[in-house]
Amino acid sequence: MTPGPDGGPTTSGFRTDQSMMSGIRGGPVKMQKLLIELMVLVGVIGLSSGAVQRPDYDDTPNPEFLNPSWMARIPDDQPLSEVTMPGTHNTMALYGGVYAECQTWSLASQLRAGIRFLDIRVRHIKGNLTIHHGVSYQRAHFGHVLEGVADFLREYPNETVLMRLKEEFSETYDIYGAVVDYIHRYAHWDLLWHSRLVPTMREARGKLIILQDFSGPDLGMRYGSLDIADHWRVPTLLHVEEKWQSVYKHLEAAPVGNKAQIFLTYSSGAGVFAYPRAVAQRINAQLYGYLRAKTDLNQRFGISCTDMNPSPQSEVRPQSAVLVSSLVVVNIIWWMVMIAAIGLGATHLDSCPVQPNIPIYLIVLGTTSLLSLALTYTRANPGVGMVSIMCSVCTVILHLFSFCWFIAGSIWVYPVYPPDYTTHTSRYCHRTTYQFAFTVTTLVWVTTTFIFFGGCCFALLTCCNTIIAGRRLIPSRFSYYGATSDSQPTAGDV
Repeated sequence: MTPGPDGGPTTSGFRTDQSMMSGIRGGPVKMQKLLIELMVLVGVIGLSSGAVQRPDYDDTPNPEFLNPSWMARIPDDQPLSEVTMPGTHNTMALYGGVYAECQTWSLASQLRAGIRFLDIRVRHIKGNLTIHHGVSYQRAHFGHVLEGVADFLREYPNETVLMRLKEEFSETYDIYGAVVDYIHRYAHWDLLWHSRLVPTMREARGKLIILQDFSGPDLGMRYGSLDIADHWRVPTLLHVEEKWQSVYKHLEAAPVGNKAQIFLTYSSGAGVFAYPRAVAQRINAQLYGYLRAKTDLNQRFGISCTDMNPSPQSEVRPQSAVLVSSLVVVNIIWWMVMIAAIGLGATHLDSCPVQPNIPIYLIVLGTTSLLSLALTYTRANPGVGMVSIMCSVCTVILHLFSFCWFIAGSIWVYPVYPPDYTTHTSRYCHRTTYQFAFTVTTLVWVTTTFIFFGGCCFALLTCCNTIIAGRRLIPSRFSYYGATSDSQPTAGDV
């Protein structure tokens, strides 16, 4: 859940039913119940590749329950600032890998599930507004968003949609004209709430309220007028608790804060060593528990904005079973290899005078590898307690040690190649022990090299695709992916 240019992606949804949709003031049921129940739907991705749907995270491609008209129960005279509602961070970010993807549901599914705050990032290029999360093009343009919102509000005129609109992956600082052009082409001017003031529900019904995060004349409310908590930087998983504390403090401040001001709390976060889904797995469980504990209190919490951290395979395809099976087989084989390494090293500890450290190298390599695997499985639990933190610390230390130990092992194994397999000689080393150490070390080097060059090629292709998209992409109303030829109509030509 980290905001786009300011950060990467994280979150969850809420299971809803009609009885849970109401306003904070004057409604039969408190809105924090809505927020809790919607978390069941929005959810973050789990560590498994299979689709999972549970109260604190959901990586399925479609909501389990829909509640598209919950705002109809809110009293007309209630200010929008006193309504608790769910939102999504980087609403349209469905592509780009684990550091870019934030959602698994389409825009239409999010709106029908009950989401009422959208976080939209547009790239301004050649007069067009394409949807981006950082460098990752999201195969859509702003016109698709406007059409989706307009269609939804036409069908459910008692609802309202708030939309943060921000420039992403471009620095023109002049998107106002393009935004107005898109509104006229893909929606209509009267769809917008044209005021900086916070509307009542009566005034907001059927309206798109743009939270303007760019310069220019007023199109709606200013994003900066909200009380916002967006501490998205989470360098490592050891900093997750700090992230949760910022979320907790802002949620606690919302009920007693300025009732005329909308509160917006981002629960998303990311960093180089804490990608969005990992953060969301930990934060969402705490957010869910917090809101559950507040259901009996008549309080407002403002907008809670989360990621649905998507699975790269959000649609469960036949390839998923093959991938999972392959990973399981590889894990089992590696466990067996490391157990064999420990056994060989311990059995032939004094059987390699040419380099006495080789048996020790196998014993330590096997032990640290098994410990790392065990800790990885332990960390699969998305809890944020001391056990999880200690497992993360120990895993990092073990990985660093294993890397250094592997380098040392290479220095011991390769210089003596080939040893003498005849006993009672100075260059003797037990045949199976040495050949096992040589093979394992070589395989690790080959695999590491392959992964490194594969990563470089992927990065290069990503850069090339981004450059090509930037030069040639001309979104079309008639294509979800946008036109890619100068011979096709420009954005919005219909």
